[in-house]
Amino acid sequence: PIRLEGLVLTHQQFSSYEPEL
Repeated sequence: PIRLEGLVLTHQQFSSYEPEL
C-alpha cells in the first residue's frame, strides 16, 4: 500500500514541478 508520507513527498515534487496545478 502507498504510504501517506510517500504521497505527500510525491505531491510536493509534482507541485514544485507544476505549481499551476
